[in-house]
Amino acid sequence: MANENCSMCGGKGYFCEFSTLETCWCVEPETKADEVSELRAEVDKLKRLIAERWKPELQLFKDANRALSESNTQRRNRNALLKEENENLRHLCKCALQYGISQTLRMQINTALEDQRHG
Repeated sequence: MANENCSMCGGKGYFCEFSTLETCWCVEPETKADEVSELRAEVDKLKRLIAERWKPELQLFKDANRALSESNTQRRNRNALLKEENENLRHLCKCALQYGISQTLRMQINTALEDQRHG
């Protein structure tokens, strides 16, 4: 829509220059606004399409990430338990040395420590 007060076209939206019809500058802002709104609508449409198409893959990634996180948590918990058992066995070994427990018992404790490290 042309500006009624335009000095170039007098509100017609076009003018003649060197024997050619030219679109007046007062019409362009509205035209550009229409183009921008059309482009925004197209962008929104593409975003929806991408979201719909990638939704299953995104869910797979989320599930895999959750499983990995749970696995890491289980591994940390198991390592904490092993560390605690190791500390308990070391304490038993120290007690065995302090109270003069037999060499056989000390060897059994050391074997248990080694098995725990490798198991």
